[in-house]
Amino acid sequence: VVGQTNPKTEAFNVHARIPKLPIGVGLSVINDKIGFQGSLVIRGNFNYQISLDRRGSFLSLGVDLGMAQRNYEGSFFNPLDPGDPQIPVGAATDFKFDAGFGAYYSNPQFNNLWVGVSTSHLTAPSFQYQSPVQGAPIIQSSMARHLHIMGGIEIFPMGPSWAIQPAVYAKFTNVVKPSIDLNVRAVKDNKLALGFSYRTGPFADAFVLMGGMYVKRELYVGYAYDINFTNRVVSNAMVGSHELIAQYCFSLSKPVKPEIILRTPRFL
Repeated sequence: VVGQTNPKTEAFNVHARIPKLPIGVGLSVINDKIGFQGSLVIRGNFNYQISLDRRGSFLSLGVDLGMAQRNYEGSFFNPLDPGDPQIPVGAATDFKFDAGFGAYYSNPQFNNLWVGVSTSHLTAPSFQYQSPVQGAPIIQSSMARHLHIMGGIEIFPMGPSWAIQPAVYAKFTNVVKPSIDLNVRAVKDNKLALGFSYRTGPFADAFVLMGGMYVKRELYVGYAYDINFTNRVVSNAMVGSHELIAQYCFSLSKPVKPEIILRTPRFL
């Protein structure tokens, strides 16, 4: 995607389990830029895992705490009337506290079933900012609370070498209509992954093609392309979007020190 005001989103996540404890910690950063407005959300994550049986089923409860930032850049505007006092000029930003909560259930004995529910922007942070330019208007915006529901399974209809992973993801908010994603991914020998997704949204539906591969056991790289349709206005404004994914898993276990045996003629 080329252009100064085209939508851009960058996301960074890192998480790990604390050794010998049923506790996980993490950090997530999401930077979003749409036209003249941008947002940055930085959150620390904490979760506690509860074992439900000896077959590997568990329930995980988690919270995230952090900050949310909203900003605008008035220089992106190209008004017909540059002297209009209601048109933002200059740049301004505001920061607010942000929080979320979630629960996740996993059952490896039942086709690797997993189900999750979470809510983000619990505090529904409200922003108010004004450019230092004299006469600039006060800009107000907010982040609506979101409810996320997701789930999926893993099946092997063509033998153990091919895994089919259907999943569903739904997002609800009181601002716009719900968004629902129906996903199907096929994984070959835990190396090659191909799939597609169909999304129904408040502004336009989309069809997503995705693919990726495990370059090494620890490294996964992928690509996805979104094709918007059904809404001509949105489709003309956004022909499609590209997504690049990179995931790496670090081993935090301490290496086992080899046993050192010393032999001397004195003790033979």
